[in-house]
Amino acid sequence: MVDARGNLKLSTSDCAVYAFHECGFINTDLNPDPFSVERVALYSPPHLSPRISSQGGVFTIQPNPKVPLDSQLPQVAEDDKTMELKKFVIPQSLIADIQSGLYLLGLRHGRLFPDLDGNAYELKYRNNFSGCHTHDF
Repeated sequence: MVDARGNLKLSTSDCAVYAFHECGFINTDLNPDPFSVERVALYSPPHLSPRISSQGGVFTIQPNPKVPLDSQLPQVAEDDKTMELKKFVIPQSLIADIQSGLYLLGLRHGRLFPDLDGNAYELKYRNNFSGCHTHDF
């Protein structure tokens, strides 16, 4: 994240990334309303927005979005790989290095959000509009 002046805001705590694997998707022809699904499942929406297609938009549907996903998954045998959720904790001390590495690899805000807002955000970060480039009046 960057602030209004384009300066990178560093996290003050550890972060987490979750990876969810499910062997099937909701068939939108059979289930046009994903909110009627009563189990945890994957949903690949129609690409109505450039953001969805550029991010490879796949979402989870959960019976109760207020309850953590891991407590809604059925208990499966350890060797059953049809549905898995893994949590990867990223220590706060590594976040800036990972962000820089992802930026160098091309995973940038403007690429993930290919619209005017996303590109403006990336330009602000890239050019770091601060100091003599902005003035408070």
